[in-house]
Amino acid sequence: MSKLKIFIAIFFIALAGNIDAQTDYGITIAGVKVTSDNCDNITGAKISGSVSYNHEAKTLTLDNATIEGHIYFGEPPVVEDITITLVGENDVTSYIETVSGTKTINGTGSLKVGILSGYLEKNMIIEDCTIEIDAIAHDWSWAMYSAYDGSKLTIKNANLSSEGKKVAIGDFADIELIGCEIVEPTKAQIIDNVLDGLVGKYICDENGNIAKKVVIKKQIGIDDIAQTNSISIYPNPAKDFVTIEGKGEIVITNSLGQIVKEIKDNNGYYRIIDIKDFEKGVYYIKVGETAQKLIVE
Repeated sequence: MSKLKIFIAIFFIALAGNIDAQTDYGITIAGVKVTSDNCDNITGAKISGSVSYNHEAKTLTLDNATIEGHIYFGEPPVVEDITITLVGENDVTSYIETVSGTKTINGTGSLKVGILSGYLEKNMIIEDCTIEIDAIAHDWSWAMYSAYDGSKLTIKNANLSSEGKKVAIGDFADIELIGCEIVEPTKAQIIDNVLDGLVGKYICDENGNIAKKVVIKKQIGIDDIAQTNSISIYPNPAKDFVTIEGKGEIVITNSLGQIVKEIKDNNGYYRIIDIKDFEKGVYYIKVGETAQKLIVE
């Protein structure tokens, strides 16, 4: 065999070895396939910031990333139970879609995205982060939804806004809010409804109409309150009335983080609050950006 033939044979054997060594993880980001070769630093013409994927933990991390396109978890082999962790401010100009298992989005950062959806996805969990879904900007009808009959949406200790031409949040088998509440529309309901033949739980207004825009805010809780002496509360413990010294809007929450009283007037400094209807226990009074603990006897 000639040296040239030997060289060619060695070349193709090496090439085959490289192909075999590379594993496709079934994820596409702005047209870039995520593999074992690029997962530690996923780059592309339409990807900026830091994007990485840990296949063992099945976790995609977006760190101040901008992705001009979509993130799709549906290429074979399909990834089950994916987690997207947010660090800093992130922007996905199109959609994020999974096709199986559970999708969890968490972290200390934020995300802007066009659509958040799941096809045959069993659970969608939003936890401890801030997400803005704007389907209107893309002229899309549905903003946040699932196409699986048994899917559940859980939003826990998170801030989320979602807007679509027809639906903000809907077509789930169940929707649960933990440590957060719907502030828009006011008097919102999570009820069974149907649109385009899709029956499920939707977030609706007080009249039962499917909401096109939904805003969910994290409730003020123990973890969010910095104990400080910059405001005064007395007597403490209190029973019938409490006097609050401090300038700003007043928000009183119970030990579960549920708002029990709000006073929007921020012109006064000395305010006497009637707490006779409060149950005995621990409460947190926030005035402006500072707060103190109150014990009701």
